[in-house]
Amino acid sequence: MDMQQQIEQKLMNAFDPVHLEVIDESHEHNVPEGAQSHFRTIIVTDQFTGKSRIERHKKVYRALLAELDGLIKAFSVLTFDPDEWVGRERSLPSSPPCMGGGGEVFQKST
Repeated sequence: MDMQQQIEQKLMNAFDPVHLEVIDESHEHNVPEGAQSHFRTIIVTDQFTGKSRIERHKKVYRALLAELDGLIKAFSVLTFDPDEWVGRERSLPSSPPCMGGGGEVFQKST
């Protein structure tokens, strides 16, 4: 099972979401091909109703503790309850572009 499938399975089991997207954005970053190290996740579940953004994120991070412990280099998560999700799917922010990564400083050549 690859990392994306592993994340999806764990989040499905933990949250029984009404909507789940796990997007591998590794190819947009300065990592080896097939790295599966950068993910964007959108999760919509009744379990987030009445919870703060911090509480929601903590629950997601707890569910993915093993994966986030060194295997994943970047992980963004957008969390919604079903009422918040209505109409949002068309107005979600995009991930920012890669700035080089790897701790190296890249300078624009002239």
